[in-house]
Amino acid sequence: MSTGVRVLLALVALVLAGTLALLALDVHGVDETFRADDLRFQRNPGDSALWVTESRLPGDLGEKMLGVADDRQFRSGVRFFRLSGLRSQSRSIDQSTFQQAAELELSRVDRTDSNAWRRSAAANLRGVINLVEAATSDESGQLLQRSLSEFRNAIRLNPENAEAKYNLELVLQIGSENGPSGDEGGGGSRGDSPASGAGAASAGSGY
Repeated sequence: MSTGVRVLLALVALVLAGTLALLALDVHGVDETFRADDLRFQRNPGDSALWVTESRLPGDLGEKMLGVADDRQFRSGVRFFRLSGLRSQSRSIDQSTFQQAAELELSRVDRTDSNAWRRSAAANLRGVINLVEAATSDESGQLLQRSLSEFRNAIRLNPENAEAKYNLELVLQIGSENGPSGDEGGGGSRGDSPASGAGAASAGSGY
């Protein structure tokens, strides 16, 4: 082997070692960012710069290796859910917009995420949204049926999802109290209380 070839191989090995070192730093940085931003989210869900990572290598190789795109999408849905203020007596236009964004992101989780735990959690939150809306909607019966379907789907995806089981029991209780002809009257105090409890049970979880 000639001297030139040995030098070339040494340079290639050096570049490869440097690339692997940078990749390791990127992977570590992604993990640390997600851990730190999960804590920041609990304190300030309104922060729009959550779960944004910096890559030393082109193409976000660290993120792709860890497969965090689905994690970020799920977290985004939970963040919008928290900001939607579902339990507020009077909601702003911004909160209604956040609710729409939450529904969109959580629906994407259901369509694209291969992780059953995240899909179950997303289905539970969609069920909560329908349950809360049923308390004040003229279509309370239809919304309660949607929430029932979402909670059952959440339990099917993750039989250990205790929040979905609790919320499912709430919907079944509301249905038994209202009766088959009580759809139009389901927006009273009974609907407000369980819906608020469901929102409280779900809004702070997901990680």
